[in-house]
Amino acid sequence: MEIKFTVWMDNEKLCKLVGCDNDVKLSNKMITWEELLKCNKSWLGELIAGEYDNYIIKRLYTGLRDKNGKEIYEGDILSGSNENYFTIEWNKNEARYSLKSTEKNLSVSISVLDRLEVIGNIYENKNLLKGGKR
Repeated sequence: MEIKFTVWMDNEKLCKLVGCDNDVKLSNKMITWEELLKCNKSWLGELIAGEYDNYIIKRLYTGLRDKNGKEIYEGDILSGSNENYFTIEWNKNEARYSLKSTEKNLSVSISVLDRLEVIGNIYENKNLLKGGKR
C-alpha cells in the first residue's frame, strides 16, 4: 500500500502561533503532504514533528478507491445512489476501515465501495453529515 496524506489546517489558529504572512495559501482547505512540504516556512519542521497537532489534521490514504477510482482518505464522505452518506473511519477494534452511516448508527462493509463515490470530507463539507445536500 502506498503511504499518502492530506492535511487539514486551521489556518487562523495556526497563524496566531507561528506568525503567518497574509499570503499563506493553506487557509482551511485540504492540501496534499507534497504541497505542505513545498511551503518552505520556518515552522514546517515543527509542524511535521507534531508540535502543532492541535491545529492540523493529518488524513491517511486508506489504500482504497471509490467507484470512479478516486483515492479515499480517512474522514471522506461517500454517497450511494439513494443519497445515503457514509464516512470512512478506522475501526481500531477490528484493525480495518469501515463505512459508518451519517444518519443511522450503522456500519457497512467496505466491500460496497464499488457502488459509492467520494463527495467530500468531514472537514470541508460538514453540511453533508446531517443529511444536507451537495
